[in-house]
Amino acid sequence: MLLTEIIGVGSELLYGETVDTNTAEIARSLQPYAVEVRRTLRVSDDLEALTAELRQLLGHARLVVLSGGLGPTPDDVTREAVAAALGEELEPDPEVLRWLEELFAARGWAMPEANRKQAMKIPSATWLPNPRGTAPGWWVRRDGLDLVALPGPPAEWRP
Repeated sequence: MLLTEIIGVGSELLYGETVDTNTAEIARSLQPYAVEVRRTLRVSDDLEALTAELRQLLGHARLVVLSGGLGPTPDDVTREAVAAALGEELEPDPEVLRWLEELFAARGWAMPEANRKQAMKIPSATWLPNPRGTAPGWWVRRDGLDLVALPGPPAEWRP
């Protein structure tokens, strides 16, 4: 059995502004596989708190799934927390940056500068395309750990 932990990222989940249905749905979707979901938790949009939780999980979880915090706003800190927890540097991906720019251009909009951070990833991550939004996910496989970071909106991570 793969010991699995699921984290819903977002302060709005802690204060009841948004009901966290993502972690339950992700847990349900994992039932057909050989995983044991040990716990689901919610963590605020706080870089230190999320980094600390991830570091703790690195020692015992085999699969970690995060939902949320991949957007362009300053409080979207999932990519930064994963990088810090794994001790890797974020690097821009010119191909994903070009995809983002083309996505905005196709809608007739100039891409906001803030969206550039969505093209940043760590070297050990593989992109998970997001055809329904601007936040691609990550799949990290390293040192016996699989870490999956998904965008928060269910319409974006379900496919």
